[in-house]
This record gives sequence, C-alpha cells and structure tokens, in this order.
Amino acid sequence: RIPFKDVCKTKYKLASKSYVRLKGVEFYAKELGLVGFFITLTLSPEYHPSPKNGNSSWKGLTPLQGHNHLQSQWRNIQKSMNKNGGKFIGVRVEEPHLDGCPHWHILVFLEEHRCDLLESTIKTYFKGKNSADIVRIDPSIATAASYVMKYIFNFNTKTDGNSLPDDENHKNFRIYDAHSSTWGGRRIEIYDIPGSSTIWDLLRKLKNKEDTISKISEDGIKLMNF
Repeated sequence: RIPFKDVCKTKYKLASKSYVRLKGVEFYAKELGLVGFFITLTLSPEYHPSPKNGNSSWKGLTPLQGHNHLQSQWRNIQKSMNKNGGKFIGVRVEEPHLDGCPHWHILVFLEEHRCDLLESTIKTYFKGKNSADIVRIDPSIATAASYVMKYIFNFNTKTDGNSLPDDENHKNFRIYDAHSSTWGGRRIEIYDIPGSSTIWDLLRKLKNKEDTISKISEDGIKLMNF
C-alpha cells in the first residue's frame, strides 16, 4: 500500500495506477469465477550475455531483441487462445535480469475448462526446460495481485521476507527506469476492461471534496453515484 497523497509523485504514478487496475482485474475475475495463473517466461541462453549458470552461449542479442522475441511469442499464445474460447484478462510485467536480459511475469485469468489448453499452448512456444514456469494461484494462500505486486513496484525483499529500506528500493526504481529508457519496450501491460485507464486518469483530476460524485462523462464513460 502507498498513501494516496504519494500517488502523484513521479516514481509512484505508474505503479499505483497499474496496481489499482490490477486489483480491479482481480475482483472482476473473482466475480466471473475465473482461475488465475502466475507465469514466468525466460529467454534461452543465447539472449544472456552473462548467464547465472553454465557456459555462455550469447549470440550478441540485445535486451530489445529479447523483449521483441518475448512479445512475439506471447502474441502467438494470445492468438491461439483467442481462437479457442476468446481473450483472457490479466497483466504482464517485464523485469531485467542482472545481465540486462529481460524476462516476463504474467498474471492470467481464464475459465476452468481452458486451463489445460493454456499450459499446453505456452509450452508450444516456450519449449526450453526452464523457459516457462506456470503456477496455478491458490486464493487461500495469497491474492492474485500479491504475485506480481513486487514486480510492479520494483520492491525487492531480503531473505527474511521483509522489504528492503526505502533507499534500496528507490535504487531499484532507478535501475529499472534506466533499463527501460535505454532499451525501450513497455514494462507493464494490462489487458482488462476497455476504458479502465481513462477512468483512473479522470478520477485523479477531480477536485470535488464531496463524499459522492454525481456524474463524470467523457468519451461515453459515465460513473453514477459511487
């Protein structure tokens, strides 16, 4: 959680907006009875200039090329799933490894009868032994949002599970920002209800101090008495 007064601060703006929308996706998925999965997609060794394990087989590929490959493969997965039951909702967050190579954390919600199809489709495009980690979310253990919250906020934790001091987490913000600025690519992408981003932007502009808002209308979006 972050205080609402801090939402307007530059380093929190995108993270707070993304997290609020993510919680909306989570509540919406729960109402529909959808099943959640947390997926981590990792690129093959030729994308890693400094692999954590094993000998280097890097082929000079850049983080941007890695991002584009992940994006292309994920779009193939989406297209395949769309042909077999429609779109799913969720969020995708990109995080760089220590060697600069990106990997993706993805939260997906879909119908129970399509769960096996999702797993098989992912494994079709990410065939490596450690290229795809797929975990079904157990709501009794943790909320869906908690799986990706630290990646959205770029908050790391110590081995005891406690958050690092603010200065260390601020350092993480700077590292991630520098990586994105250098190589481009969209760090966070949310696929949810159309218009949710616009609604958030409108609400942040409000100056009304009343307890309720009677009406907001822009581009056909109307919120009544909430």
